[in-house]
Amino acid sequence: MPGLTKPRVPFPRPSVLAALLLLLTHSSVTLCQNTTFTSLEDAFPQLAGLHAPRSDRSPASGGQNYTYCCLLAINDSLTVENGAIKDRTNTSLQITGNQLLNAKFPCGASYDGTRTGAPLVIVDWNWCVSNCNGWARSDNQNLNQWVQPLVGFILPAVVFCLTVPRRRKFHVPSRLFDANLASLPGILITIFPRAPTAALIAAFDTLFWIGVVISTAGPMILSGLYEAHLDRRLLSYVEKCIGLGKLSIQDRARILFVILVGNLDMSLDIPGAPDKNDIESVPLKSSTSHVEGSSGPPPAIPEPVTTWTHIEELTSKLHNLDIPLAQDLAVQNALPEPPEPPSVMSQILHQLTRGRYGQAYTDEPIYAPTPNPQEMAAPGYIAGLTPDQGDWIDSTKLRLRTMLACQFSFGTVIGAPVVFYTGSFIYTLVEVLNNLGDPDLSHSLSFGIWWMAVPHVAIISGCLLGGNNPNTLEGIIAHVRHRSRRARHTPRDKFFKFYGLVYESRYKPAVMWDRGRSKRDWVDLLYAGIRERTGKTDARRLREKISMRWEDWAQILTMTGMLIYVPFVLSFLISYHTPKEGVSCRSFTILIYALSQTWLIAVWIVDFHRPRFEAQNSFWSHMFSLRSMAIGLGLFAAVFSAVGGTLMQIIGVYRSCLCKLSVNEWISKVGDVRLETNSAESIQVASMFWLGFGVAAMSFLILATYAGWWYQRRLRFKFKHAVRNIDSTSCVVLPGLAEGTITSTLHAWSPSPRQGQFVLPRKDGEGEVGTSLDGRLNLFSERFDKAETSGEGSST
Repeated sequence: MPGLTKPRVPFPRPSVLAALLLLLTHSSVTLCQNTTFTSLEDAFPQLAGLHAPRSDRSPASGGQNYTYCCLLAINDSLTVENGAIKDRTNTSLQITGNQLLNAKFPCGASYDGTRTGAPLVIVDWNWCVSNCNGWARSDNQNLNQWVQPLVGFILPAVVFCLTVPRRRKFHVPSRLFDANLASLPGILITIFPRAPTAALIAAFDTLFWIGVVISTAGPMILSGLYEAHLDRRLLSYVEKCIGLGKLSIQDRARILFVILVGNLDMSLDIPGAPDKNDIESVPLKSSTSHVEGSSGPPPAIPEPVTTWTHIEELTSKLHNLDIPLAQDLAVQNALPEPPEPPSVMSQILHQLTRGRYGQAYTDEPIYAPTPNPQEMAAPGYIAGLTPDQGDWIDSTKLRLRTMLACQFSFGTVIGAPVVFYTGSFIYTLVEVLNNLGDPDLSHSLSFGIWWMAVPHVAIISGCLLGGNNPNTLEGIIAHVRHRSRRARHTPRDKFFKFYGLVYESRYKPAVMWDRGRSKRDWVDLLYAGIRERTGKTDARRLREKISMRWEDWAQILTMTGMLIYVPFVLSFLISYHTPKEGVSCRSFTILIYALSQTWLIAVWIVDFHRPRFEAQNSFWSHMFSLRSMAIGLGLFAAVFSAVGGTLMQIIGVYRSCLCKLSVNEWISKVGDVRLETNSAESIQVASMFWLGFGVAAMSFLILATYAGWWYQRRLRFKFKHAVRNIDSTSCVVLPGLAEGTITSTLHAWSPSPRQGQFVLPRKDGEGEVGTSLDGRLNLFSERFDKAETSGEGSST
């Protein structure tokens, strides 16, 4: 009625609601316990149809189903007596049958947001072999079993493998692309038989290279780090020589070229013999070993042409463009008095006011008259050099800059793939949060962390200055080859035609695990040449700079160990705790891989310190040598664990009774086999280990990528700086000055690496810096006064 208010119903208190909820729960449990069952299927509908055929496949070929095994274990553990659920004597359940009525059913359970989990279902080894022998193939509908590790981690690793330098590949025959597309039969032939064949060959080549990279990741990383160490030391040596006015321009250019092409083989490619020296049509040289007393000149023999010979040709025109500092006085004594030279002071002032110096090392004295303003304003003007000599220096700088610029940037080849790989980590971690306790997801994350070795190899190869494509050097040298063509008729020739060099060039890049040793061989040639040309002092400095001390090896091995063993430890611990603690198939596979990489690294170090294999030894003696057997043993273990283990994980071979035991239980065949999924223990382990290890692995990959990017950018900057100052020299000849004059005291003026400053070197190798013309003149006056006071100088 109008005007009457509806009475308010009081809302029950929280304590009352809790009491009601407890009463309803107890009533439901009592009801379930008092319910009369005629069979186990009435109590547990999941057991219905248990004895129906499971799969068309036999258990030995992957037809096993461990969800069925779990159901069978529960069926064998319970029975119905007088309408009630009773436990058998040898039950596999860790709870009673009545408790199971109100718990999460353990067979095929998934995470529902709670941490209670499913009860454990544990059987012994004999029961598992008798009832569930064989292995379970990956389910097409369970994407975490095979799609996640394949698409999330292994396929992104393909992108990294394509950036790792390689020497050979399986070539797709060109005749597969030679078709007449103007006719319908030609189009059909191209689409059906030829296109799939070409795709299969390319896919096989890619998969083969992925297996090679993951199997030899340890030696590849160690060799790359050693090459990076040599590059850094060589650049530091060049910078120091430029700052102190040491070495000739030609030797500086040699060192910079070696940094860029030191990853190439010394021998050149020749058809039919890919690993032999290429004997080209080159000028003949006289033999030094001929019979004494024979008439006529010694017989001429062809000189083998190597990659080093071509680098010598590139730098040949830089020969004698500057005078070594130690030879100033000797050269000046031999110079004739120049006709009407300009005054000494005018020449000194001219040199002091210039920013760059240069001279030619010729038989005639070099005069440095005061240039006109037009000459000084000309680009690339260097005092004391002819225009042709200046062009040679500029051409060398251009070649070095071009070879460096032809390489892909680190961000393009490494940064972008790392973003996608990190995205796979993020997706997997989100899946872990939504499916805590899923063993398939944990193993997928474990194998994804394990395969981080491939990105680490790509990071190391990407931060090196040596170019992967030798055609860059081929185009710069532009040397036409004149060599006889050999027909490829032997089986060896035909094989190397199909599995040939990656690049169509006479220059062959060294394999990644041999790049460090190849760079060392180039440096040894540098050392021998500098020792022959300049004496022991500069050669000794170079040897001290590039020598590997124990702390250098410790640093390189530590970095290699971090890049190899950090992914190993993280992935091993995840597999170790899944599904129960212990070393089982997956964790044991990862352990074998780590041991194989340790073995291959040790073999690499031993082989690094042994001399090159002598060519006169036979092929079979090389094949059966101790070194080859050691390498073969390590490669077999690495390929079996990396390639075979990954395939068995994706296919599902590891889902077997044997792999549910730990390694120490394999011999005794006594142990517990767990058949449930998403237990409370698995959920706890997932929250404790899986998430933390996944984040740690992703963070380590990002940190390694940033370190490689920073290192490569820094080395590229230092290399460009060295190229820009390659013609900076401290050896300035002042004509008209005899021995004992100002030059013997002044020694030299040279620009320092800092722009706008000049260094006045002393005899002890150090220098004094002046930042202005007045400061430089004051330094010169002090040296001049000391020379006159001591009687070393003479008035001019």
